[in-house]
Amino acid sequence: MTHERHYNIAIPKFSNKDSRGARVRVPAETLHRYAMDVSKHFGGVTVTPSQIGCWYNHWADPPEHECEEVMSLVTAREMDSRENWPTDPKTDKKARNASQVRDIDRDFLKQFSKQLGEELGQWTVMETETRTDVQFHTPAKRKGFKSPAIPEPIEREAELFSRLLE
Repeated sequence: MTHERHYNIAIPKFSNKDSRGARVRVPAETLHRYAMDVSKHFGGVTVTPSQIGCWYNHWADPPEHECEEVMSLVTAREMDSRENWPTDPKTDKKARNASQVRDIDRDFLKQFSKQLGEELGQWTVMETETRTDVQFHTPAKRKGFKSPAIPEPIEREAELFSRLLE
C-alpha cells in the first residue's frame, strides 16, 4: 500500500471579500504567497495559472450553474526520502512514520484552506487528495554545460505570477 499522496487545491482568482459585495481580482502577489506556502511545506508546487471552475449553486433562487476563473496548486508527498518529511507543528519534532506525515499534511491543508477561504470570502475551498506513486528522476549532468545568467528567483517568480495571473 502506498502512502504517497497527490494534492490539488483550486484557488479563485476573484475574491468575494469586498465590503460592497463586489467581486475583486485577487492580486498576483497574494496568489504567489499561496504557492510559496504550499511549496515550503511540501518542497515544491506546480501552478496551473488559469482554469475554469464550475459548480451548481443550490443556494441561489432559483439554483443555477456558475463558473469562474481559478488557478490550481498541485503538489505531492514523496515518502521515500525521509529528510523531506515535515515537522509536526504541535511537537516541533520530525514525523516518524507515513501515517504521521499524512496527518501533518492534512492539518496543513485544512489550515491553509481555512485561511485562504477567510481571506477571499469563500464559502468553500476545494482540495483533493489522491493516492499515488511519486518519483523524481535526476538526469545525468552534462560536462561543460553552463547555465546562462538568470534573474534572482524572487524577481523571476514575481514576474511570472504577474504575467500569467493578471
